[in-house]
Amino acid sequence: AIQSEDDLQQVLISAYDVLANTYNGNAQNMANLLSDHVARPVADARYESIWTRSSTIFNTYSNQTFTDWYIANLRANTVLDNLDRLELTENTRSRVIGEASFIRALTHFDVVRLYAQPYGFTSDNSHPGVAIRTTSEVTADAVIDRSSVAEVYNFVLDNINTAKENLPLQNGN
Repeated sequence: AIQSEDDLQQVLISAYDVLANTYNGNAQNMANLLSDHVARPVADARYESIWTRSSTIFNTYSNQTFTDWYIANLRANTVLDNLDRLELTENTRSRVIGEASFIRALTHFDVVRLYAQPYGFTSDNSHPGVAIRTTSEVTADAVIDRSSVAEVYNFVLDNINTAKENLPLQNGN
């Protein structure tokens, strides 16, 4: 599907579309429900199961928020995996790498913050974090183990640094 620079840009924009829906309250609400000193939600089983940290496969609110972060990450990986197929200007290539790296950092950071024990839970942060997804390759038998929280944070920092090195100072709208 990616045959041109415009196609590549459309895939990148589609990652932002997923993030816009996720950060339109869902991500913030999940973080609030998992924070300390929050009153138990009343009359909303979706929120209550998150608050009690007993979310099940039937809680589509929690499941969709988790999935959306990985969908945005998949799209960023798709962009990065297809860069070499196109002739891009150096500025465009650098910007696209920066944006995709930022998306990967953002998605992994928020997933590890909400779906793993916090940074510092173990002295070396070797406790289980989340799966680090670095490719758009999807196979039916692919099982990716959870990386440690330290590994996830290092991945996030590496991607933030890549974004910082590649993003222009101004990027339009």
